[in-house]
Amino acid sequence: MAPQFDEALQQAYGFDIEGFEDVWRAEIGAQPRSGSATKPTPTLVPTMVPTFVPASVSIAAPTPVPARERPTPTPIVIAQAGAPAATVSAPAAESSLTNSVPMVLIIAAVVVVIAVISIVIVSRRTQRTNV
Repeated sequence: MAPQFDEALQQAYGFDIEGFEDVWRAEIGAQPRSGSATKPTPTLVPTMVPTFVPASVSIAAPTPVPARERPTPTPIVIAQAGAPAATVSAPAAESSLTNSVPMVLIIAAVVVVIAVISIVIVSRRTQRTNV
């Protein structure tokens, strides 16, 4: 064994690696190893008391979720015939409608592509059966 293990065991428990094996064998009820009869069996008494280091534990309450910021609607100017221009705020449904238009166009394009592929497959099958 490396000398650093022997030194660490000697500092912590008062015996080296051979003394550690002797104590272990005595604890499990095994026969002492050969050649260890000349040495007295060391007692397992630590010379140093280990220091308890607690793990980092948060005791505080959970972190609150930040509030969502809602954008202020942009005012829309509506001009009517014969009436002065009035400022009206845009309704919230209109902003969600403008966000869903690209999605509707993408879905429509996917449906068209699937339809074209289906027509090509069916026409090729009919050509094979007619030949």
